[in-house]
Amino acid sequence: MKRGNVALDPGDLTNYCTLQSPAKTTPDGMGGYQDDAPTTVLSFWAELRPRMKDERFEYEQNQGEVDVIAKTWYLPDLQTEDLVTMQVIDEAGLVYEVLGVQNLGNENFVVEIGLRKVQYNG
Repeated sequence: MKRGNVALDPGDLTNYCTLQSPAKTTPDGMGGYQDDAPTTVLSFWAELRPRMKDERFEYEQNQGEVDVIAKTWYLPDLQTEDLVTMQVIDEAGLVYEVLGVQNLGNENFVVEIGLRKVQYNG
């Protein structure tokens, strides 16, 4: 199926991913700090694929650091500035930092999220 300028086959959406806001350190009220767990914002199905060496990811904040591109359908109620502070965890437990996003907020386009693998939670 083609949406906007990018084709995405629903059969390619084989990775169940969770978008999370980062963990925060907050005062515990007794002079110390506690680490709050990351908060799940939403879950979605995506196609995760390695970025090709010669492929440019538009709007990439850290040029050259995107390892994986996640393609998915329109993600309502998210702003780009919010998304780039979050992380994506796939069903295998791989944790990715969001580095950039294309077409967010445009329901006629496939959303592409540039990711960098940061750790494994398996």
